[in-house]
Amino acid sequence: MHNSFLSEVKEVPLDTPSDAYYGTQMASMAARPGDVLVEAQSSSPLLSAHAVKRKGGGMAIVLINKHPNQPFLVKVTIPDAPLAATGTRYDFGRANFGLNSPWPASGPQQTKLEGMGNSFSVTVPATSEIVVLIPGR
Repeated sequence: MHNSFLSEVKEVPLDTPSDAYYGTQMASMAARPGDVLVEAQSSSPLLSAHAVKRKGGGMAIVLINKHPNQPFLVKVTIPDAPLAATGTRYDFGRANFGLNSPWPASGPQQTKLEGMGNSFSVTVPATSEIVVLIPGR
C-alpha cells in the first residue's frame, strides 16, 4: 500500500502512501470491531451507499461517487436512530492527487458538519469517497 510495493514509479519518495492505503484508512474510519453494516440504498448505479451502525451509538455513512465528472447531491435519511446534529466528514478522491500524478499528494480531508441528525443532504464530488460520522445522542 506504499509506492515501494510492486511499483516502478520513482518520482515519489520511498514509503509514500498509495490510494489503497488511504482507501483502507477511510474504511477503518467507517467500521470498527463490533459495528454492524445496515441497509443503504442509492438511486444511481454510479453512487455506492453503505451504512454502519456504530457499536457505541451513532452511524457512519460511506458514499462513493464513481462518475468521472459529475458530483452527486445526496439526501440521507436515517430512520429510528437518535443522532446528533453535528458530525464529521472525511473526503478522499481526485482532489487529493496532484496534476497527472498516480500518487496522492495528501490524505483524507476532515470537515465538521452542522445541521445533520436523521436527515441531511451532502454533495459527493466526482471520483471520490466520503465517510460521514454521526454520533448518537
